[in-house]
Amino acid sequence: MRAKLIFDLDNMDDLAAYERCNKSLDISLALWDFSNKLRSISKYGSEEENNIDGISKAFYEILEEYNINLEKLIL
Repeated sequence: MRAKLIFDLDNMDDLAAYERCNKSLDISLALWDFSNKLRSISKYGSEEENNIDGISKAFYEILEEYNINLEKLIL
């Protein structure tokens, strides 16, 4: 079975859909890493990571590691 996705990259909605499809593996891996980070924090967490600022920082570091720009994906 095959599937073919066609995007009009001149259309802003299609461009956003293309970017989401193109980054889907990176997004999945980033979510997996963040899930593991949360599990680690809950099990072994340090004071720095046990606050919302520390968790938020970890989240954005993971997004940066996978080159994920949320604003670009949600046009």
